[in-house]
Amino acid sequence: MTTPVAELRIDSARTRRAILRAARDLCREAGYEHVRMADIAERVPCARATVYNHFANRDELLEALCTEYLEGYLRITARVRAWAAPHNTIFEVLRETVAEELRWRAAHAELRGALDSARRLRKPFYLREDRRIDDAMLLWFGGIYAASQAAGLLRDDVDLASATPVVYAMIDHVVAEFPVPTAEDDLARAADRVARLQWHALYVATPERAPLFGTLRLQE
Repeated sequence: MTTPVAELRIDSARTRRAILRAARDLCREAGYEHVRMADIAERVPCARATVYNHFANRDELLEALCTEYLEGYLRITARVRAWAAPHNTIFEVLRETVAEELRWRAAHAELRGALDSARRLRKPFYLREDRRIDDAMLLWFGGIYAASQAAGLLRDDVDLASATPVVYAMIDHVVAEFPVPTAEDDLARAADRVARLQWHALYVATPERAPLFGTLRLQE
């Protein structure tokens, strides 16, 4: 049987989710800079004090909105691994990774103002999570490139130690500047272009002749 304390915790968690949903809706309608705590309370609806009980100020609200997005970004490579089938090539996996990055950005377009604000103000939570994302994506792309090199698929003149961060910086720049919202067809074309750029920078064969992804010996 649920205890009163447990019920209070459930209600508190439900209220927090409702506040964040309302904040995101208002971000979509007016932009983060114009969202006030009073507007959120009216939208939930709840007392303004309830909003402040969960988020003492706009900084705490900003962190909650952004962290939800940033932590989800870290799950992209797991989704790509789950998506990859035996018939998918290395090129297709690289393209799907970029597509997933673009989709995640497009699906959370309402948070652009909040994220841009956190980046501009160099909030510690943003810098920390952004570094984690860069490390995770570098590990993913770098692992594919390294396994490809071990399989003799890269150009002889490629120095992976210097090439990997440069290629990733190109990918990251495109993703960071990608306009949102964007139609799926336009998103797919952008992902294909970026995948081809990284492919031609590193690989010997054409994308159409890319080996199967399953042939790579990737470290878990």
